[in-house]
Amino acid sequence: MNGTKPGGRLELGSAQLRVAVAFVIVSGLVLLLLAVVLPSYLQDQQLAARVGALAGFAYIVVSATYIYFLYSRRISALLRSQEELAKAEERFSKAFDFAPIATCITKLKDGSFVDANRAFQQMMGYTKEEMLGRTTLDLGLWADPRQRDELVRILKEGRTLVGRDVEIKTKSGERRSAKLSVVLIEVGGEGCLLSMYEDVTELKRSLAKSARLNRLYSTLSAGNQAMVRYKERGRLMSEICRAQAQVLQPWVSEAA
Repeated sequence: MNGTKPGGRLELGSAQLRVAVAFVIVSGLVLLLLAVVLPSYLQDQQLAARVGALAGFAYIVVSATYIYFLYSRRISALLRSQEELAKAEERFSKAFDFAPIATCITKLKDGSFVDANRAFQQMMGYTKEEMLGRTTLDLGLWADPRQRDELVRILKEGRTLVGRDVEIKTKSGERRSAKLSVVLIEVGGEGCLLSMYEDVTELKRSLAKSARLNRLYSTLSAGNQAMVRYKERGRLMSEICRAQAQVLQPWVSEAA
């Protein structure tokens, strides 16, 4: 709104200020003229003094009244602006707290928690009170602390960070897989990270289970095909073992 600044200070625009100054000067000159000229036409000196004093008092009252109404409009605008800002902050706070995606706000400089929504608390196993003021390293949130250094470097370079695979540790020590998206924001004039974690642990487990079942099916299918193709027992067993080795190789690699 006109007349207010983001910091909440009240200021008059240059045009409004010129109007106010011009009004005070003109009204002052008129009343001064009355105070100086009119008494000279009066024979009674006491009456002349009273007229001069009355004119001066009128000048003060008129000027003060004008300034009061001018500033009262700006004050009303400021109060409305502050009320709208408070409502906007309340809406953001509710949307943040009840968002289904695990979200937290941490300071850029040291990773200390500023806020965390309910979904993040539930995923990590900590209450908000346990996190506020402590850093992600204090809580051992990163399975690999170097991941945070890397994401901070990426953000400082002006690059975006969306859907990055990370490993985090909960309060119980359980490792969870997540897709992390981060944006830089300011809170109270200080650089912070707004981090959103999409827990994909169960999805990865389901995909791994599906892959194992597919490999098992491939093993059985290869065995059946070998039984149809080969009649000699030695050749049959050799082909079945070869097929099993090919299918089971990924499991051996994962175990290693």
